[in-house]
Amino acid sequence: KAFLTFLACLAFGLLSSQRHRAHNGAFVFPRRAVSMGDSDAAKAWKRAILTVNATRRFRYHGYKPGSAVDIKRTPSGTPIVKDEGVELVRKQWTKTIRVVQAGVRFSNIGKKIAALAAKAQMDVDEKESEPIPTLPNGFGIEQEQLLELLELPHELERLHVLGGARRVARCLHVNPDSGLPDDEAKQQVYASTFGRNVIPEQPIKPFWEYCYEAMQDPTLLLLVACSLAALFTGMAIEGPEKGWYDGAGIAFAIVLVVLVTAVNDYRQAAQFRGLDAKNKDLRVNVLRGGVKHEVSIYAVLVGDVLMLATGDQVVADGLVLTSQSMELDESTMTGESDLLKKDSKHAPFLLSGTKVVDGYGTMLVTAVGQNTEWGRLMASGADPEEAAAKLIKLDTMLEQHKISQEEYDRQKEELENEQEASAETPLQVRLNGLANSIGKLGLAVAVVVLVILVVRFLIDEQWDEGGSATANTMVEYFAIAVTIVVVAVPEGLPLAVTLSLAYSMGKMMDDNALVRHLAACETMGGATNICSDKTGTLTTNKMTVVKAWVMGVLRQAEDSEAAQTLAKASAAAKEVFYEAMFANAEGEVFESTPEGAPLPEPIVSGKPTEVALLTYGLATGGKPKEALSKVTVLKKDPFNSAKKRMGCAVKGADDTVRVHWKGASEIVLGLCDRKMNPDGSVTPLTAEDTAELQSLIQSMAEGSLRTLCFAFKELEAGAAVGEEDDIPDQGLVCLAIVGIKDPPRPGVPDAVSRCQQAGIMVRMVTGDNITTAKAIAREVNILTDEGLAVEGRTFRKMSYAERIATYGPKLDKLQVMARSSPTDKYDLVHMLRTLGEVVAVTGDGTNDARALKEADIGLAMGIAGTEVAKKSSDIVVQDDNFATIVKAVAEGRSIFSNTKQFIRYMVSSNIGEVVCIFLAAAVGMPETLVPVQLLWINLVTDGLPATALGFNKPDTDIMAVRPRKLDESIVNTWMFVRYLVIGLYVGVVTVSGYAWWYLWYEGGPRISWTEFTNFEECVEGKMPYSCAVFKDRRPSTISMSVLVLVEMFNALNALSENNSLLTTGPFSNPWLLGAIALSMSLHLVIIYVPFLAPVFTVAPLNLAEWKAVLWLSFPVIMVDEVLKYVSRNMMQGRRPFSANVFKGRKLPRTFSRLL
Repeated sequence: KAFLTFLACLAFGLLSSQRHRAHNGAFVFPRRAVSMGDSDAAKAWKRAILTVNATRRFRYHGYKPGSAVDIKRTPSGTPIVKDEGVELVRKQWTKTIRVVQAGVRFSNIGKKIAALAAKAQMDVDEKESEPIPTLPNGFGIEQEQLLELLELPHELERLHVLGGARRVARCLHVNPDSGLPDDEAKQQVYASTFGRNVIPEQPIKPFWEYCYEAMQDPTLLLLVACSLAALFTGMAIEGPEKGWYDGAGIAFAIVLVVLVTAVNDYRQAAQFRGLDAKNKDLRVNVLRGGVKHEVSIYAVLVGDVLMLATGDQVVADGLVLTSQSMELDESTMTGESDLLKKDSKHAPFLLSGTKVVDGYGTMLVTAVGQNTEWGRLMASGADPEEAAAKLIKLDTMLEQHKISQEEYDRQKEELENEQEASAETPLQVRLNGLANSIGKLGLAVAVVVLVILVVRFLIDEQWDEGGSATANTMVEYFAIAVTIVVVAVPEGLPLAVTLSLAYSMGKMMDDNALVRHLAACETMGGATNICSDKTGTLTTNKMTVVKAWVMGVLRQAEDSEAAQTLAKASAAAKEVFYEAMFANAEGEVFESTPEGAPLPEPIVSGKPTEVALLTYGLATGGKPKEALSKVTVLKKDPFNSAKKRMGCAVKGADDTVRVHWKGASEIVLGLCDRKMNPDGSVTPLTAEDTAELQSLIQSMAEGSLRTLCFAFKELEAGAAVGEEDDIPDQGLVCLAIVGIKDPPRPGVPDAVSRCQQAGIMVRMVTGDNITTAKAIAREVNILTDEGLAVEGRTFRKMSYAERIATYGPKLDKLQVMARSSPTDKYDLVHMLRTLGEVVAVTGDGTNDARALKEADIGLAMGIAGTEVAKKSSDIVVQDDNFATIVKAVAEGRSIFSNTKQFIRYMVSSNIGEVVCIFLAAAVGMPETLVPVQLLWINLVTDGLPATALGFNKPDTDIMAVRPRKLDESIVNTWMFVRYLVIGLYVGVVTVSGYAWWYLWYEGGPRISWTEFTNFEECVEGKMPYSCAVFKDRRPSTISMSVLVLVEMFNALNALSENNSLLTTGPFSNPWLLGAIALSMSLHLVIIYVPFLAPVFTVAPLNLAEWKAVLWLSFPVIMVDEVLKYVSRNMMQGRRPFSANVFKGRKLPRTFSRLL
């Protein structure tokens, strides 16, 4: 290095001399007869060559022929004029010598720095070689030392004192190359000594707080006041024995409402805690007993060797053991927005909660759980990943001028959107608005009813002297009005929808779709476009090499053929081939146990592509351990989706340096200008050779094979590739081209067809060759005869107008995008959204995070996906299967459908209750239903059956209608008409049941309508019947029973929006049948249990009365069947259709009219 520095300085000096000669360089001095030691040019020169005491020792005098400075004299005094050229050359050489002196100084400084670094390394090496002490905990290091090691700010000196990461591993009795022993008993020792990777949960909100929150409802507080007033006035009028019934009944109903609401909220919170726990339970790769194991993050222990790759999240604090161009995003912990390079020497510290953005490596775990920086933050109640915590860090970064104002505004907007997304879903917000609107309508009706009752009382009644009866009557009227408000508002609707969403999340999890954001459940049902990856989603991701061209020979890659691949190859050619296979790889081959015992079959680990290539390398007779022992890996450039290739530089035993590249065939082949022959010779790659190889790639791709090209280059003698150097990638030698088969998943073609029938456009977005992509797309029914495929770079260069002109107004013709980068995927998603489409997009790589966030629904892959991709997604597809995505779409549609059934059931029932009270007050009937009965009915009917409706199975034709728009109205005009018809029926038959008992029932008084509506004028003894008949509670019990039973039948109507009950069948939802049975049982209990009947002011009914209840209630099913028949005819425009929707046909006229 010193010699190279010397040469560089010499060259610099000569170059400066040339510049001086040209009078236009940086160090050209003005010509004058005085010292130029203080001029700007001179100062710049001195700084450049690090001259010591330059003003005194290095003066430059400008030369000008004939000047005083230039004149020297002979002994006799005769002036002698110097030759200008000679003097200029002399000065140039003087400058060059000075530059060389500066170069020597540079060299000496470099030697001193290197000596200091070497001494520090020697100190570490000496420390590492020291014997490991045995401390009281049984290990060679205390937990306090490990915790101090990772304290912020990180200091390398602490690690040097301990002897480096490998000595720390030895102190933990761990082999850095094989990890913890694969022995549960020994692992238990580590867990008991250093703790487990578990962070204590925050205290769970107690049940009484849910009860308190439920009691804050203003209408319930009004009912509490009514209950107290009714209690005191009732006891004052009727005495303590019977006067407490009304007040106690209202209080009992209030308690039940509060308990049911609190229990539901508590269960919902518990369910979401469980889902959140599953969301946080990441799977990580650890090395135990020399073999890679996939374990839960909660099973990670101090001493574990974690295997990290691009996109992984670091789940514990620790030290880097090995690193291949590993870069981390530590912004969640430190606020540092720049990516940080990590290696074992200069930056070995890793923090839990950070993410690997590029490269891969291994780390030694030194702290877990609460002992990590992340754990301490979580234990204090501050989750670094919560939007609120991120906003605080963002403000800090702006104050410290680490980010610009524009970047601050952009990130702040994203975080605020994230906060909104984590709150209520759009559907819940709309339902709350609907409930408020209905509540206002109910309030208006309540005011009208109260006015009617008070006016009638003032007209018809005589004020009693004491005023207590009048006060009691007024309290009753006010309670009725308040009860109308309570029963009118479908308060259970948002709750029922929340429970339905939670239930759907559970069902989707059973179908291998883990929902991270609740809103994604409902949004998925409105998806109009799905942009899907190919590998692992549409295909099995079980890759095998089936065909290979190696050094000019094309063979099938079955075992027998593979073994003959290198039969005629020279030893040198084999060495290069096995280097390419085993050194330039991101996977590993385990041929023996840590104890050295050979395994029956080698274990190959890594990504599916790497497993396929390593397996092929073994099949050709390769021995990984032998191949790797001959070389030292200088640097690796990991694969990423932008470059579509990976490379490495290795150094052989003879100091020969070779670089290897592999990746997309056309890309790597384009970097080659030579090829290798079986005898090890290298010959130029002619145009004919290139055309032949391109034809081979094309034929493999047409056979649905993914092709990869291997190439290498031997560098010149003495060349070196350092960690900071780029691996040379020009002038490569083509070594091999392999074809990898990844067959389509079973069931995917049918799933794609189902999406197309449902009006959902499915597009394939892949990094594969366009020919391979088209072949696979045809196999899975994505690419049609009218469809088009495009390469990412072509799409990238097209303008917005050109894309519309080429692929249609909604890009309907664009069905396949090949050789796409993450940016291309983002551009496609963004454009589709600007065109009004609801887009779901799949992603598995770190670079897919932007597209996943941009999409309406981001779908990350659970198996192949990185943790960064999962964190950016809304749903994690745990089995990486496209069919799972289709199930999620159906479930999302089912949520919206079930929500409409909630609304129809609850609103129509509530309308019936309000109509009942209004009609009774309007016509002057006796009090049909008392407040406690209304509250009970509202609780029973809006509670159990409504919740059970969330378990409805999707309609059989749910995937045979067009996707709904996300802003589609929940209640359109026709739906409101249906609600109103059913509600009017419910209200009328409830009042009719009451009137039937008085007017037509043989067991009743059979009075006239006039007498019935003027019951207040009844005078005892002047009528052929007793006035006490108007206090008989059997008519009210009949009305109450009619209302309950008609709503149970109405719940059966809600099993399907438009399908007949004869088609759907009541047994399609056993939960609903159970809820109906329980509701009716509770109703019978309050009627026939003696001590409850007075509280609810009811009386037992006989068989004839029950028959009347049934005859009045059952027809609601027939009424709704007629309405469903009309709906089915109106909705024919949304009924089954196929892929012809993509041919630009207009919507049917009926459907257009409906819209």
